[in-house]
Amino acid sequence: MTEARLLRRIERLRKRLDTAVARGLELSDPEVVEVSHLMDQLIANYLRMTKDRELPSLVRHSDETV
Repeated sequence: MTEARLLRRIERLRKRLDTAVARGLELSDPEVVEVSHLMDQLIANYLRMTKDRELPSLVRHSDETV
């Protein structure tokens, strides 16, 4: 799987997870657990693939200060 394809799949899963949570599903819901597990696997694959390069941020940034 190419790097670009991995990133697209991660983004699709992130959107799917956002939708599930917006529908009111709990973090323990099977759909949320499944999507989270798939995202973990894809991100781990991406990190292995790109371990020798600087990585783009996979975290969404907000305008809020912590």
